Amino acid sequence: MVLAGAVAFALVPVLLNQYYVYIANTALIYILLAVGLNIVLGFTGQLVFANGVLFGIGAYATGLLMIDAHLPFWLAMPAGTAIATLIGVLVGTACTEVARLVPRAATMAFAQFALWVFIHWDSVTRGVSGFVIPPRDYAPLPVNAPIGTYYVSFAIVIVAVWLAVNLVHSRIGRAFVAIRESERAAEALAIDVRRYKLLAYFVSALYAGVAGSLFASVVGAVVPDQFNLFQIVLQFCMVLVGGIGLIWGSVLGAVAIVALLELLRGLKELQEVGFGLLLLITILFMPGGAGSFLAKHVTGWSEDLRSTVGRGLNSISRVAVIQAGQLQRWNSRQRRRTTSPIDCRRACVCIATRFARCGACGHVYWRGSHCARLQRIIDDTVRHPAPEGGEDPYPRSASASDRGE
Repeated sequence: MVLAGAVAFALVPVLLNQYYVYIANTALIYILLAVGLNIVLGFTGQLVFANGVLFGIGAYATGLLMIDAHLPFWLAMPAGTAIATLIGVLVGTACTEVARLVPRAATMAFAQFALWVFIHWDSVTRGVSGFVIPPRDYAPLPVNAPIGTYYVSFAIVIVAVWLAVNLVHSRIGRAFVAIRESERAAEALAIDVRRYKLLAYFVSALYAGVAGSLFASVVGAVVPDQFNLFQIVLQFCMVLVGGIGLIWGSVLGAVAIVALLELLRGLKELQEVGFGLLLLITILFMPGGAGSFLAKHVTGWSEDLRSTVGRGLNSISRVAVIQAGQLQRWNSRQRRRTTSPIDCRRACVCIATRFARCGACGHVYWRGSHCARLQRIIDDTVRHPAPEGGEDPYPRSASASDRGE
């Protein structure tokens, strides 16, 4: 199905006219935005509202570098992406230093401030009227600007989605999931929460910056109204419809929302009704999103690490399990569990990528070996689970000597 979708997008300029090329190009750009937002929202669990304005910063930076600095698109695009990414990382750095609820308000305030700057900094942004960027030249290739831009967008989206899929199935992606499930448990398992949050902000801002640069090239004009509050709502709808914590779901959600926008383009007053109806259908009939619905009903469609059953250090996940004397790990490449013997008696589950903790003896293992330093960290952070049929052998009040340390 994924291959069929890629082939369909690749053949759009060959089989359809310029109007449909523009629509497909818009869908590709929103795929980038939805995937980037899902990494920070769905996998890391950070509810932020800066993606829409970072999208605008990428577009403004690219366009202004082409107009004022007279840079060609091939130089303005990476420069504009870098500016948007840098600003996104700075906003993310500020958000990681404050309480949990503050980043939501702070990123919303930042979005409104950036929109105010787009409108009122007339000497740079050209105010409410915006600006038109010069046409792109793809010589000596025998393609016009819309077709050339389309295939550039297509190639970038293919690479970006491939990188996102590999990222969320790596140890970094599992650390993202650990932070989403419980920041305290992730810290107890020696995961640097601040570092991985910043990495999630970086990836999301990078995708938004690239999407903004491509958007400026596709549309040919940049105005503030393109990046208002509706843009934020649009991106969140894509993630919700596709499925929170699903990369391929983000792709489906972006395509579905762009198609809905085009169907209702002549009926602006019905767009909000259409969004509401689509969200209602998703909640009632596809509560996990379109990606989750396909995973249940289409053979071969699956997305690992979407969620775990339960929460906290003792929840069941696909990462590491000690059971019946064996350490089980989920091998994302071979798409199966691999087992190795380990000297523990009772089942235990953890969230981390290479850590496991036995419920019988309370020992913490790193790559199959007991780690005394991590043992002390977790003993100070979480309470040992009680073994079956008995009391907790290591109460929190017990001394280190009683625990056998």
